[in-house]
Amino acid sequence: MASLTLNRHDKGFDINFAVKDSDGNAYDLTAHTIEFHISDENYVTKLSKACVITDAAQGLCKYTLGNDDLDLEPGDYLGELELTTAGGLRITNVSKISIKLVEECG
Repeated sequence: MASLTLNRHDKGFDINFAVKDSDGNAYDLTAHTIEFHISDENYVTKLSKACVITDAAQGLCKYTLGNDDLDLEPGDYLGELELTTAGGLRITNVSKISIKLVEECG
């Protein structure tokens, strides 16, 4: 599981993802939509926003943190990507991400 440490109230920077299949190869994101989700320890969704595909053939996408996205209490969270195919099939738990949200210094 990948891990991220973020400062509470951070905004305006990209979180980049590389989606891979079970063999570790790039997963082609052509004709997919992707959402980035953050949930708390009780699996209550705190963020659910669309990602931008930056290179579909290489499985690359990003999420740009918005102004209020991390207005959450410091602590441990779980992140994941949810892919939806053109036919409406949802693929969840693509990338499990352990997120530690810390208070800003100063």
